[in-house]
Amino acid sequence: MKLFIEELEQRDAPAVIAGAFFTDVNANGSRDPGEPGQAGRFVFLGEGPETWSMPVAIAITDANGEYRFDVPDGEYCVWRNDYLIPGFVATTTNRYVAAMGTGFDFGYAPVVMSAEEAVN
Repeated sequence: MKLFIEELEQRDAPAVIAGAFFTDVNANGSRDPGEPGQAGRFVFLGEGPETWSMPVAIAITDANGEYRFDVPDGEYCVWRNDYLIPGFVATTTNRYVAAMGTGFDFGYAPVVMSAEEAVN
């Protein structure tokens, strides 16, 4: 039996852009321990820093509200289209220019009304 040695081609490991949709219970604009994720939300990925209207990929958040894109190294943008979610108000930006990394989160705080405000 002979062993052969082959040179392997250079392969770049995919980079990651990731984050979460979450219910921002205290409306502070960041995800704190215990704040629940929002499943089934769409997150869009554009190739380049200003490609907001041309997604190259779409992720749907999982049961924990998390999404992930495995992409080649580069510059991207990520955004959400759920600007208005009934009963919630956005507490974070709706888009990011993203290099690689995590923490590109989208938060929504529940709208709290008094009984009088709800009637009027």
